[in-house]
Amino acid sequence: MYNLVVPAAIATAAGIGMDLMANMLSPYWPDAPHWMFGVLFWTGVVLTVLPFPMWVIWKCLHYGQYLLGCLIAAISSIIFIMLIFFLGLPHESKGNPIIFAECNYGLWPSAYPPNGRIYFTNIQSSSAPSSLGYFFGDPGSQSSRIGPFKFDHECKLTNYSILPVFDVKISLYAIFKEAIVETATARKSGNVKVTREWPLEIPKIDPGKENPFVFYIVNFSKDFVDISLPRTITLRREADQVEQTFPLNQPTHIYLLLMPFNEDK
Repeated sequence: MYNLVVPAAIATAAGIGMDLMANMLSPYWPDAPHWMFGVLFWTGVVLTVLPFPMWVIWKCLHYGQYLLGCLIAAISSIIFIMLIFFLGLPHESKGNPIIFAECNYGLWPSAYPPNGRIYFTNIQSSSAPSSLGYFFGDPGSQSSRIGPFKFDHECKLTNYSILPVFDVKISLYAIFKEAIVETATARKSGNVKVTREWPLEIPKIDPGKENPFVFYIVNFSKDFVDISLPRTITLRREADQVEQTFPLNQPTHIYLLLMPFNEDK
């Protein structure tokens, strides 16, 4: 009578384990193919949900005289399945967001990207921090440029999670240093003039390494500026109505040096 209880329990435990594995795979293997998550997840669902009800059905078919017991077991099976989906089954939307940041010095883009927007922030010591601005145009057409700037720091935020994230808030830390003239063409950094946080807000970052959010940092001040990225960011997940703080992954603690405005020509 009870010879199928142990196999059913083992299958259920194995199913929960496979779902946990699907939920934990993303942080350790961000580039894993999506079909692998699907195979692990749905195999886990089948192993978790089916064995216990199948055992109940088999028991009732073979021991039909225990109608009250079968009814209780059937109701218990339904409650069990509901609890599994409501509380127990790990699924794609429960993983913590994995945001990776990288910044590099390079050319200002010569053409507008597929979304038609080039996002940037102008760092200045004399004005209040401003969030991201953008130029817009037809994708692939020649882009606009800020003044004499040809080289800028390009930063990418990549969402290695499965779902998009919203209202991403990241606060740069800027140290403004006096630019001391040595020769007509050379300057060096001097004393610190002011330090400040430079908050930025990004409406959405789509999932996948092929969908990074890209923005450029431009120095509009007459000073040297040291920029560093924070260790954490604040964002809102798809199903959440409240903001949460998560680590900002980066290869090392990113440190950027911005030349004075009239030196970057």
